[in-house]
Amino acid sequence: FDRPEDLEALLVGAGFGDIRLHREELEIRFADAVQWWNWNWSFSRRGMLEQLDAATVAALRDASARYLAGMHTPDGLPMRLVAWFAVGRAG
Repeated sequence: FDRPEDLEALLVGAGFGDIRLHREELEIRFADAVQWWNWNWSFSRRGMLEQLDAATVAALRDASARYLAGMHTPDGLPMRLVAWFAVGRAG
């Protein structure tokens, strides 16, 4: 969830109360665009990519590599991950 209020609304709609939300951030780094691309194939985004034809996937991969080249630092390609954790009471 990008917005905490969406997560809270989902839990309230499912009957949870006394909901507490906590945001966590983590910066990760990829060695290069190839590692970044492979990471994108390791979770739910893969389902979207698999619906595209091979030529479109190749074009997207190449365009991504060109874009990421401008973000590369001596420590690799940075990416900030954000997650919302929620705790609530059922009932």
